[in-house]
Amino acid sequence: MNCIELRRRLLSFLLLYGMYLQLFAQQVTSISGQVRDEHTHQAVKDVIVSIEGISSRTISDNQGAFSLKNIRIPIGEHYIIFYKKGYKKKKYPITIHPKEILALGIVFIEYDAVFYNDEIGTITISDEEIGAPVYDILDAPDVLHATKDAFLSALAYDFSTTFHRYRRVGSQKTQVLLNGLSLHSLATYRPQWSSWGGLNDITKHQEFTTGITANEYVFGSLGGVTNINMSASSHPKGGKISFANSNRTFGNRLMATYSTGLSPKNTAYTISLSKRKTEEGLIEGTYYNGISFFLAAEKKWKKHSLQLAGIYTPLKRGKYTAITEEVFRLKGRYYNPYWGYQNGIFRNAAVRKTEKPIAFISHDWKISDKVQLFTNIAFQTGKTTNSSIDIGGTDIIQISDNIQFISGGGNSRWSNPMHPANLPSYYLQTTKGHNYKNAFLATQRFQENGQLNWDNLIRANSITRQEGKNATYAIREDIEKATQWNGASQWRIKPTDNLKFNGAVNYKKEHNRYYAIIGDLLGGTQFLDVDAFVSNSELSNEEKIHYAQNNLKTPNRLVTEGDTYKYDYTMFSETINGFSQCSWNSKTIDIYLGGQLSTTAHQREGSYENGKFKGVASLGKSDKAHFVNYGIKGGISFHIYGKHSFRLAGMYGTEAPGWRQVFISPRESNIQVKEVTSKPLKSEQILSTELEYLYRGNRITTKLTAFYSTLQHTSNVSSFYTTALAGTAQEFIREVLVDADQKSMGVEIGASCQILSGLELKTAASIGSALYTNNPNLMITGTGDFLRKQGGTLSLGKSFLKGYHIPTGPEIAAQLGISYRDPQFWWTGISANYFANARINSSPFTRTLNFIQDTDGQPFNEYDPLIARELLQQETLGSYFLVNIIGGKSWKWQRKYTLGCFASINNVLNTLYKTGGFEQVRKGNYRQLLDASETTTPVYGNRYYYGYGTSYYINLYVRF
Repeated sequence: MNCIELRRRLLSFLLLYGMYLQLFAQQVTSISGQVRDEHTHQAVKDVIVSIEGISSRTISDNQGAFSLKNIRIPIGEHYIIFYKKGYKKKKYPITIHPKEILALGIVFIEYDAVFYNDEIGTITISDEEIGAPVYDILDAPDVLHATKDAFLSALAYDFSTTFHRYRRVGSQKTQVLLNGLSLHSLATYRPQWSSWGGLNDITKHQEFTTGITANEYVFGSLGGVTNINMSASSHPKGGKISFANSNRTFGNRLMATYSTGLSPKNTAYTISLSKRKTEEGLIEGTYYNGISFFLAAEKKWKKHSLQLAGIYTPLKRGKYTAITEEVFRLKGRYYNPYWGYQNGIFRNAAVRKTEKPIAFISHDWKISDKVQLFTNIAFQTGKTTNSSIDIGGTDIIQISDNIQFISGGGNSRWSNPMHPANLPSYYLQTTKGHNYKNAFLATQRFQENGQLNWDNLIRANSITRQEGKNATYAIREDIEKATQWNGASQWRIKPTDNLKFNGAVNYKKEHNRYYAIIGDLLGGTQFLDVDAFVSNSELSNEEKIHYAQNNLKTPNRLVTEGDTYKYDYTMFSETINGFSQCSWNSKTIDIYLGGQLSTTAHQREGSYENGKFKGVASLGKSDKAHFVNYGIKGGISFHIYGKHSFRLAGMYGTEAPGWRQVFISPRESNIQVKEVTSKPLKSEQILSTELEYLYRGNRITTKLTAFYSTLQHTSNVSSFYTTALAGTAQEFIREVLVDADQKSMGVEIGASCQILSGLELKTAASIGSALYTNNPNLMITGTGDFLRKQGGTLSLGKSFLKGYHIPTGPEIAAQLGISYRDPQFWWTGISANYFANARINSSPFTRTLNFIQDTDGQPFNEYDPLIARELLQQETLGSYFLVNIIGGKSWKWQRKYTLGCFASINNVLNTLYKTGGFEQVRKGNYRQLLDASETTTPVYGNRYYYGYGTSYYINLYVRF
């Protein structure tokens, strides 16, 4: 035997011997204990317990007990990891000895003040969303995505202030659940944020699943699912009182919360109360006054749990609107045309009031160790009121016994300080010639005042009252009186440790009445309930009066304060949904497959017979719009060496339209989209896929996600006034866009690195967009002169939207941040954020052949396709940087109390930026836009929403 062969055999022997030692150095053992809160000494459930470097894991039960059974672990020193959202991660050292079973006894974990301070900070974002105008780009749920995940954390606390859209979809594609129930309105499927606003101590108990991943409560949609646990026992024993001050949406907030925890008699109670108020936020005229109240009780038995909860959050606030570039230059980013002084007292004309209490009852039944059944019922009722100025006050003028006509109507220049006639650009239009003197005077008037002049409106009504006439101006209140029943039965079956089945049956029914009342006659005595702006030259005076009636059952009705007028109808909607899911989990692979089947129905019942839509076209019940929908989704994840994970998921399904997409003009008629397009309205078809990579190292965590989604057969109904129809026709029209196809795609990345003890570096980025992928069909309807000659409906053919971007906030968002967390319970952080490529909303009407057509139906003589392409180019907003700073400190006092403070400063550098906007279509054809392009500030230029400048938020609290 030569030397080389001897060496080879010796190495083989040593290798086998080492494997032998390693195998027999493994110990099969069990580890048990109980997890408790360090402050309250109460048991903590749902704590994830794992051993560092070992794949085995378990979760603590309702008594905080845990047990890792029959695990194979090397003899020697190890760390057990205890983790639960809202608590600091704890590494507990253990030593494994041969033939020893570990009973750790009680293990205390520490409440994470930093985590809850972060949650407190999100109230400013959430309230801004409640206060935003009804415009898709401002309707964001991203504040509920706050987690330890680097990307989702950046999205919640930094990206959301720019209205960046998660997965490039609107909030109607994100489901927010309370106790497993979706309280979204069936009108638009958007969350009703104000229904639970101001209850931060309650709503911070969340479960969030990203994108189209598996969820235990519902099938889900593209934007993921957030479930807020409202049960009393989910809150640890103790109380908290906090006071917050901010210069953003609300000025001051006082909040108090107390929970008994689960008592020895297995009962628990939680109560929370907050008050938010400011006389004026950063945006002029946006006052805020809200109260939030929450009460929950729970009783547990051996296999059953009964829970009761109630929410009451009345809110009143002043609204604001988007402004043009010209108005911004004259008055600044915080200008709001809705307010002015009445007898020296501040007053906002556009006020939103909500009062929709919710009651919950839930029952949990542990049928066996492997089968659980959860039943939840919710009832919500109340109303939402939005006020505005009605300038349609008129009189019936009697000329003779047989001749009468409608006379009157107010001046919108008086009710809208931002009206073009009040701005200098009105006097610099090329078609009217340049009147520099009047432009200069308009500039002076607008800069010196530029607010709503209530005294002018009251004076005008006083004059008509003295003349024995009706009021010209009034405050109109549009009211939604809503009732919603919501129920769900959810089950979970776990036949083995690896296999789980879960599903649910959900039912929702809405019965909502919509009507308007006279809120304030502004010094007048009565108001004539007719449409003052009826325009039809072919009708006689008598026919016009008949045509103008809001309700033919009560013609020429005079109304006073508190009376219903204008419109009155009820919308009935209901949906039934069945969902089932199967998942299989192991150390190296996770698989899930789910499906759903649903049915949705919408029906309108009119209480008024409108003069423009006689008989059943407006009065009584409409045909029922019915939709049957389905969905299927699945995913697979691979886990490699405990540090690397790969996930692939896909979904295909259909979703029913909300009733606002079904009915063209629900305030006036029963007419549905299908009656205008002569074909059934289709449900949206959705196809989506996600690919994710996750790395969890000792110091570095990185997640990279790529997503791609298509939406087909989307539809939208909107209304506006234009002077660009068929060249010069002026008319209030309703626009119906059908069969629009879209795609959303992008990449998201989040990473964090523990540089030193307590010092962490974070980075996050999102690059993506949403686009139209076809040229959808566009129909318009109306009751004016031009469209009446067309039978009330006109097809404008294709709207050439293919390739245009759908506004989803900045298409590029990136962050670099660093934070330090000191063992002495203080912490601070700073982040630099970059945003670019936000788009404004493009008008479908402007991008039809109507854009180039003159009054004879032929292209304008001066039409140039190259210039037209430039005029129709979608506006991209500028890029910008935002720097945000946060910090906090907490103290322990007498071992019973925790005192703390949290502060944030957003937009430290006071950067000026636009968050979004939209095109005005009053001047919406080639000739009009060409004329407007020759001025620096077009009369009907694009309107924008501006982000806040430097703002702050401070919160002080005590826990006991």
